[in-house]
Amino acid sequence: QDKHCVEYDLQASTTASGIVVVGNNKNSGESHNRNRIELTAVPTAVMWHPHLDDDVEDRFVIANSEFKFKEFNADSKQCRKTTLAPTFGINATASSFASNGVPNRLIPLPTSNNNINNNSSNNIDENGTSKRGIPKHYVYSTPNRVIGLGCFPLTGNPDEVIGLVAHPSTISDIAVTYDAKYIFTSGGTDLSVNMWTVNIEPLVNISKNTNMEPFYSLMEEGGTNSELYNNIVDYFYYCQLRSQGENVMESRAITGRIPIAEISTLMRAIGFFPSEDEITNMTNEVRYKQFMTTGVMTYDINLEDFIKLYVNHRPLFPLTSNNIESAFIEIVNYIKKSKDKKKNTIPNISTGRHLTNTNNLEDDTLNNFDDNFGDSIDAIPWSDLCQLLSIEGEALSSNDLMSCLTALMGEDDANMLCNAVQNGDTSVPMNSGLFAENILG
Repeated sequence: QDKHCVEYDLQASTTASGIVVVGNNKNSGESHNRNRIELTAVPTAVMWHPHLDDDVEDRFVIANSEFKFKEFNADSKQCRKTTLAPTFGINATASSFASNGVPNRLIPLPTSNNNINNNSSNNIDENGTSKRGIPKHYVYSTPNRVIGLGCFPLTGNPDEVIGLVAHPSTISDIAVTYDAKYIFTSGGTDLSVNMWTVNIEPLVNISKNTNMEPFYSLMEEGGTNSELYNNIVDYFYYCQLRSQGENVMESRAITGRIPIAEISTLMRAIGFFPSEDEITNMTNEVRYKQFMTTGVMTYDINLEDFIKLYVNHRPLFPLTSNNIESAFIEIVNYIKKSKDKKKNTIPNISTGRHLTNTNNLEDDTLNNFDDNFGDSIDAIPWSDLCQLLSIEGEALSSNDLMSCLTALMGEDDANMLCNAVQNGDTSVPMNSGLFAENILG
């Protein structure tokens, strides 16, 4: 729930001293190796990523509540790759990720010469064993009903994942035999343990298929005939022109690739508005794609790889009014807690922790909040919301905020809201309904 990753040193740990945190300062007890790995999503499972082919980078994989797999460098904790996780048993109306069918257990499948009948791929020999003895598949389970298998490397291709209903309700745990022949699953109220035979042959045959059709089908109905695909092609072509200068008279070099600096612009043009943290992850994913094997960074991307990047990074569920209302309620609750505790603290939006800051809400503002908005569960003074936006998370400067409001609302309405902030007017209300209707539109 804290969205952080902590690394432990098992070799240095003892029964007397306990488990030692890597980077822990023995004198102060402070840990220097507690890394935030998620901004909004909640991590639900973790596994070690095997070294594949010429890959020498140590990585671990996190599954999160937004149905994403994220690969992180084990040393720097930098996000290397984001892909779509298995979505079998998905429930878009679930009230929590625990009931939403997200993978909550991941186990790399040990290699075996008994879980496949035949195969002639380059990476797996005729017995079905990885030539380097490295797992090429993984096992996953969800909190309810579903277990399945997937392929390494993680690509987000839905054809490279299978799932089945293993129990009528809760799955409490899974285990894999040492020879990878069988998977055991334990249920909940069904009071049963099931034993499953492993056969990865269908996945081996699918993983050799490198066409783009599965990714096209994830965009929207119609695939390459859809309006979204046509927009991507048009904007991608324009980004090539833009990167060379829009007013250039010389012949242009159309390479079929765009600089990675254009990725965020193109994403926004087709309706996906990533945060700065997500943009950093996307550009790093492209930049370091081949670095650990070739030592060369990549500075541009082609159309097919961009489409893969888009379908893997965009949210699986669209933003709804319930999401906006929940965010406002959380902010309001934090402000009320600040008043109750008589502390000058406000929430850190990125971590959920409180911070003390000299620019935080004043006592009279907290009193005015109760006077004007105390009966509303999701109302907040507009000036206080602007203050939070300016100092928390991916902070917005006053100029950036004005620019965004002008683009969304028009200059007159944007000036009215900004003047309210400058004049210290705490009576201007803002709630989820007003925000969605008047600002987001």
